[in-house]
Amino acid sequence: MASSGWYADPLGRHEKRFFNGLVWTDRVSDGRRQASDPIGRPSLVVVPTRKHAPDLTTPPGVVAPPARNGFAVAALTIVALGAVIALMMYIGVSFSRITHPLREAFVSSAPSVVDAHPTRNRVHITDCSRIGDAGSAQAAGTLVNTGSKEHAFRVTIAFHVGKITVVSRAMTAPLTPGETGTWMVRDLDVSFDPTSCTVVTPKITSP
Repeated sequence: MASSGWYADPLGRHEKRFFNGLVWTDRVSDGRRQASDPIGRPSLVVVPTRKHAPDLTTPPGVVAPPARNGFAVAALTIVALGAVIALMMYIGVSFSRITHPLREAFVSSAPSVVDAHPTRNRVHITDCSRIGDAGSAQAAGTLVNTGSKEHAFRVTIAFHVGKITVVSRAMTAPLTPGETGTWMVRDLDVSFDPTSCTVVTPKITSP
């Protein structure tokens, strides 16, 4: 499992997004500027008579750590980095020669996010139900990282009821090669009891 920290934003909306060791949070950064941008759940309700897709909301389980902890860590990091730079300037070490390999090591350690393939990643649905008597649809299950690298996986689930299909996505924590992980999808924008749930095969095959 990857440790908590700032990594390249898997959604591509910002330079970096904070991973708290379990899930991706809504804390993002662009350069030195930090902000909050909820991951949301890109969902699409395929109903012939409905003109607009529902608003995106933050999926359960994505909880950003308290802001004060983030600022404290950032402040300590800046102080430590300043001390290192001052020391290198004092002893005459070229900063550019040091930062380049460090940057490469940081980028290479960032967990990537790939689309889960139903058969290749052995995606198994263990729950397809409704939350309460009048709640939203939810699905949960497991998958296996059958690749040779550590990845977090994006699982796409289609909820079915009659002629209505609701497609929602969830993201797992980073999994090492051969590791089995869990996922859970909840669509808070609609309320129905799904008759079945299926795993959607990604259009572009991930590595």
